[in-house]
Amino acid sequence: MKKMKRKTGLLALAFILSQSIFTPTLHADSDEVIIEEGLTNVREGAGLNYPIIAKVEEGDRFKIISREGEWIKIQVNDKKEGWVAEWLVSSEKDSGDKKGIAPSAGYTTADGLRVRKGPGTNYPVVSILQKDTEVEIIGQSGSWIEIKTTSGDGFISEKYIRSNSQDLSDGRITADSVHLRSAPSVNAEILGKIKKGTSAEIIKEENGWTNIQYKGQSYWVSSHYITEKRNHSSAKQLNIEITASSLNVRSSAKAGASVIGSVKKGNTFEVVSQDDRWYEIKLEDGQKGWIASWYAKPLEEQTNKDVKKEKGERITISQDRINIRTGPGTDYPIAKLASKGESYPFIGMEDDWALIQMPDGSTGYIAGWLLTPEESDVQPAFNEGGTLAGKLIVLDAGHGGTDSGAIGTSGHFEKQLTLRTALLLSSKLKQEGASVLLTRTRDQYITLSDRALMSNQQSADAFISIHYDSTTDTGAGGVTTYYTQDQQQELASHIQRHLLKNNPITNRGIRQASLRVLRENKQPAVLVELGYISNPSEESLLHTSRYQETVTDGLLNGLKSFLNSK
Repeated sequence: MKKMKRKTGLLALAFILSQSIFTPTLHADSDEVIIEEGLTNVREGAGLNYPIIAKVEEGDRFKIISREGEWIKIQVNDKKEGWVAEWLVSSEKDSGDKKGIAPSAGYTTADGLRVRKGPGTNYPVVSILQKDTEVEIIGQSGSWIEIKTTSGDGFISEKYIRSNSQDLSDGRITADSVHLRSAPSVNAEILGKIKKGTSAEIIKEENGWTNIQYKGQSYWVSSHYITEKRNHSSAKQLNIEITASSLNVRSSAKAGASVIGSVKKGNTFEVVSQDDRWYEIKLEDGQKGWIASWYAKPLEEQTNKDVKKEKGERITISQDRINIRTGPGTDYPIAKLASKGESYPFIGMEDDWALIQMPDGSTGYIAGWLLTPEESDVQPAFNEGGTLAGKLIVLDAGHGGTDSGAIGTSGHFEKQLTLRTALLLSSKLKQEGASVLLTRTRDQYITLSDRALMSNQQSADAFISIHYDSTTDTGAGGVTTYYTQDQQQELASHIQRHLLKNNPITNRGIRQASLRVLRENKQPAVLVELGYISNPSEESLLHTSRYQETVTDGLLNGLKSFLNSK
């Protein structure tokens, strides 16, 4: 009998120990999440590729069991556990470390600035602001400033805001390759260089040094190498044109909000602010209201045919009011508004911008995504038939794990969309008889060198790295195919040509760039940027099943065209 009691006691102790080892510890309050989106999906595992096992409603609270990357395991009920995406929930502690400060006015210093729900890039985007938008500063958490805007409260990085008291003026760099420094000293860290003739906003001067605002960030340059140009007065705005015949203007950024007016097709407005896929505009009577962004188009985006590059190395303007800027970016001042029919000598490309010569001998820049290709750039079609049997294709879903990639205007991560595209393309390739190796099949981090190594070790017939692009210019869009080594260019040409078939998106062409995943790759390899998730209207297209089918068909046919031309 004593032996039996002893054994029972040992079993009980073992059970208690096993529970203490394998059962997660739940902390009160801080380990509880609140659902922020209506009917949020609860999944079987930590990733979008896992099946949905339940749906929970906005405002519901659940205990946290564990975390994995950007996913949280919750106790749905007494019998069920599941995973929810971190960006769809919040916790009461999110606001616990806010530092209260006296409210003050401030101005944003970059276009397409994402306002986030909390103090960090892992929080979802709640709205987008343009440069020089006035906001009310109401708090600070670390290096993040809490602001109040017309579309609600949120956080932006402190490096993208200036106080109301800062009176900016414009300056121009007067020497070649001037150092951008972190502080007003020759011993300060060099953060980059700025070219002669580049414009920048002057914030202040201090002991022979000038503090400038350049591409949304603050730097110091020697005052010897910059001249003041003129007072900074007008704020840059996003201008849009209405595309619907009659469009309701609503009191807030929701489809069910009350209607306060209407606008007509062809009307143009300045955008005051953005909230997800809604534009806030100012009506003629001074009243502000919201319209759905998918019923409007940015005036600089137009139809991708506003400017065309013709033979003879000239650029001819084919529509009125095209901006010619002083430098290669939307943060540079507008030097001139070009009119339809004007023609300029084409000098070359700088990044995504076409450098032109103006009548007075000065130079200017036009956005490259507004250019259409010359007829000589169109290549003859190759045979798209044939089989992929016996071919090995390595598909690389860009980013993953701790590397989220770019964050779209809707708050979705690039890494999610690249995996979705890769999995769909993999299925189509297998149907064509190809063998497919995926560098990742779930949300995990893989080094760039390891991705290239997979391709080399397997002697892949082709390697495609899948990405989606992002920039501070919310009007930028289109598809680009990159190659690094000359032997990769042919594959890039096939891929880009087929990506554009039956695809309503802008052609940004093929480009050569030094990218590690291609530089270390000995096989035919390309990196594709399949659209801009920083463009609200384009991002909404990228997530559709129709677009995913179109781009994966394009990649499939591009591979078939390349491999069967050998």
